[in-house]
Amino acid sequence: MPLLSILIVNYNSSALCRDLLLSLQADLSQMAGLDHETIIVDNASTPAEVSRLDKFTRNLGAVQTIFSPINLGYAGGINLGYQKSRGELILILNPDVFFFPGAITRLIESLTTLPRAGVVAPRTVWDRGGQLIYPPRQPQTLGSLIADALTQRFTWAEDLVQRRHLNQAVAFWRLTRPIKVRFVGGYCLLTTREVMDRVGLLDEGYTLYFEDADWLDRVVSAGYGIYYIPDATVVHYYNQSAKLASLEAREKFVVSAERYLIRRYGAWRFTWATRLVAAISADLHARPSQWGKIKELDLGPITSAPLLSLDNDPGLAPEYLLLVSPSSTLRPGAGVFLSQPEYLLDESVFAGLAAATYYAGLYGLPRLETLARWTWTKV
Repeated sequence: MPLLSILIVNYNSSALCRDLLLSLQADLSQMAGLDHETIIVDNASTPAEVSRLDKFTRNLGAVQTIFSPINLGYAGGINLGYQKSRGELILILNPDVFFFPGAITRLIESLTTLPRAGVVAPRTVWDRGGQLIYPPRQPQTLGSLIADALTQRFTWAEDLVQRRHLNQAVAFWRLTRPIKVRFVGGYCLLTTREVMDRVGLLDEGYTLYFEDADWLDRVVSAGYGIYYIPDATVVHYYNQSAKLASLEAREKFVVSAERYLIRRYGAWRFTWATRLVAAISADLHARPSQWGKIKELDLGPITSAPLLSLDNDPGLAPEYLLLVSPSSTLRPGAGVFLSQPEYLLDESVFAGLAAATYYAGLYGLPRLETLARWTWTKV
């Protein structure tokens, strides 16, 4: 079998990185004959974090750790790791990922057998129980920028976008076979040296966010396919690897989004779209409530995982869908299918959430009618 190079970019996440390495070790131990190397690039973590990471990785074989004196960004870290690697297969990872058994095998099998595959990515969940599934990833476009503005202004637009999103998510979560997609998350993807050499390294002009979208655009432009593999599963702990204050993260997101959209569409199209968005958003206070008769239940400040339950369930839905999200629109939102209108959020998921406000929504299937809404603030 070809050599597999595993590239991990770490920033103040030694505990998460340790769990990732242990899950990789367990999965790789089941794959006889696969040679592999692991390269960790630490992006100028604190001295205490560096010490913990160094102490742990010294006891692992086939792990090379590069301690950068400056923060190279995610793209810069991956590029440095790639330049030091030797493998024909390249597995790119955030440290806040955890592998379920057999995931690497399925990813490699898919990459080497699917037509013109350039990148494959796994099914992703929020929790080690494998219940809350991440929604399909969509690239940022000028169209989505305008649509988001319309949903903030008009109830009909919010209803239309949410209905479309839910239908796509349900179909996506029920997949059992690989499917060709336009976009996947950059926190876990498998590619080849041939693809990397042909399309080029990640663009280090992105300080945070959108470096994966930019690179995947180039993969598609080069004629390769991107595939989602539903029977390879990993955990991606929500919002753990950035380790930034929300305001700083938001500022970096805005800067990177502007850079990406200008590169994709040109400056004049981007300027036109942003002016249209500003015009649409000029009178947001006039917009009526998007949730109609569904009253949102505020659970208030909480310190333990909430129980989300519909007390007055009419019992008409044969199945339910629950979404949990940091966004009041529930987009994006991790989802779980339920046979009963009740769900206790996993403590491991709750523990990994930053102190902030979160939202949940319960829908009846197959009609996707909204049955309940909750919000709470983790303190």
